[in-house]
Amino acid sequence: MPLSTVFDDLAAAQSDAFRLIERGRARPSQMRQLHVLATLLSWHMAKACHDLRDESSAMMHARAVGVSSEQAEHPALSALVHGLKSLISYWSGRGEDALFQAHRGRC
Repeated sequence: MPLSTVFDDLAAAQSDAFRLIERGRARPSQMRQLHVLATLLSWHMAKACHDLRDESSAMMHARAVGVSSEQAEHPALSALVHGLKSLISYWSGRGEDALFQAHRGRC
């Protein structure tokens, strides 16, 4: 499926997840699930931006992934974010940053 067919829906879902988090009306267990969902949606947005060669937006979304994964207190998602940051850094020609992120992502 072409990225262009799902990009707008993905962006809307990410926005909805963050809007629900920002309202703060969810129970603690729901809030954790919202942070996991926001992490996954932001990861996909970062990867999509990277695929579209928009490295700045990709890293911005990757940072959102990092914040959400920390709030979710989910070690595997934290490893995933560092892998993503490493990938983006590598393909942006920033080898040292890529290596740094890869080392941070080790569980």
